[in-house]
Amino acid sequence: MKPAVDKGMMRQMLLIAVLGAVVIAVMGSRRPHKFPRPITCCREVSNAVIQKIKSFTRQHAQHPCLDAIVFTTEDKKKYCTDPKAPWVEKTIKDLKPQ
Repeated sequence: MKPAVDKGMMRQMLLIAVLGAVVIAVMGSRRPHKFPRPITCCREVSNAVIQKIKSFTRQHAQHPCLDAIVFTTEDKKKYCTDPKAPWVEKTIKDLKPQ
């Protein structure tokens, strides 16, 4: 003798299975990129004084990138520098409008 199967219960289980498959398919297709930040970043910094600085940006530490100030020179070269270096702090203050 086979046990009686409730048709309502079977429909609920089928609905849950279908919804689960849809959720997995949608989440799998919306997976974030492995590296959402720019590929180029400062992985080491220098304490050397940079000349002819035109602008700067702040890079916050997010592995593998380090905390850094990136100076751009007049010839558009970029240099990663230690944000705690005294000359860097002074240069940033001089570049920012008062």
